[in-house]
Amino acid sequence: MHCDAAIVSDSLNKHQVKKLKASGDDKDQQITELKQKLFETQKMLDEALLTRKSEGTALLQVEHFKADNARLVKLLASTKEFANFGEFAIDSGDVRYLDPDRQPVKCHGAKTDSLKSFKAGEEKEDWIPEEAFKVAHDFRNKHAGEISQSLMN
Repeated sequence: MHCDAAIVSDSLNKHQVKKLKASGDDKDQQITELKQKLFETQKMLDEALLTRKSEGTALLQVEHFKADNARLVKLLASTKEFANFGEFAIDSGDVRYLDPDRQPVKCHGAKTDSLKSFKAGEEKEDWIPEEAFKVAHDFRNKHAGEISQSLMN
């Protein structure tokens, strides 16, 4: 009888050891999965931080460009030839040049080579208030697929 109790006790111990080993294996798997999720989250956070810094730099650059443009418009307004244009630009709050020879595109990339053909005296009518440009640009992006290209332009 003492032998039977030892066999039962040994069997219970083996069963508990087996259960604990299975539980430990499950915990190891969970730890591995959590480490992978942590790594992926850290990677996404790093990418978000870089994107935010890039956006912040771009916004800062845009603010500098706006200040430079305002300064240049004031300089233009002080000239005899561009006094009316300068007043128009200042009264509008901000202005934007629309190249009549270039069709608008959805891409937001300034082309510096377009300045090579700059003719100050011929471009007065190609400037519009910034707010009008934003309204037209938003409309174009929202309805481009619904309206013909000739009507859109």
